[in-house]
Amino acid sequence: MAAFSKETLVGLWNTRNLREKKMLAALAAAFLLFLDYSLLLQPLLGGFGKAAPEIARLKNEVGGLKDDEKNKDLIVKAWNQTKAKIEEARRQFVTSHEVPALFEDLSKLALSSGVKILSLRPIDIASPQGTDPYFRVPIKVSALAGAHELGGFMAKLETAPLFFRVTDLRIAENISDPKKHLVELGLDAYRVEEKRS
Repeated sequence: MAAFSKETLVGLWNTRNLREKKMLAALAAAFLLFLDYSLLLQPLLGGFGKAAPEIARLKNEVGGLKDDEKNKDLIVKAWNQTKAKIEEARRQFVTSHEVPALFEDLSKLALSSGVKILSLRPIDIASPQGTDPYFRVPIKVSALAGAHELGGFMAKLETAPLFFRVTDLRIAENISDPKKHLVELGLDAYRVEEKRS
């Protein structure tokens, strides 16, 4: 097999007629275009096609960040309001050392409503299950109250700074005083194990 040198190629080119030279030039140009497309353009276009969705996503993200920057004061204000609401909600739970004060506050609330507490006792205060630091503190209340006093007491429970849930309410006739009913009330307060800040 003969080696191709520059002189051999020039000699071959010069021996061809004009039509063959045009065909060889067109073939060489087509070959160069094919190499250019397959080695340069196709990988470049493929990479751009893959990057286009990511570029669009990043443009949207940048636009969102610019909007967030414009609304920074509103976002900070909303964040502070949310933190205050969370702290307010946390205050509706009692910690373990506040449970005795909870009973005292309940007694004062009843007294201010005209409800006479006969007994107030917790029922099986259990520890929290799993990782949840919150658990219920069931309370059984026995009292004497008129209908309006009981309603006032329930309204004060509803608006109290601590969260209470009424689980049971039983009203029975009091033979010794028809204006004061025997009331059995089941309540749940909620306790948190962690200390408040």
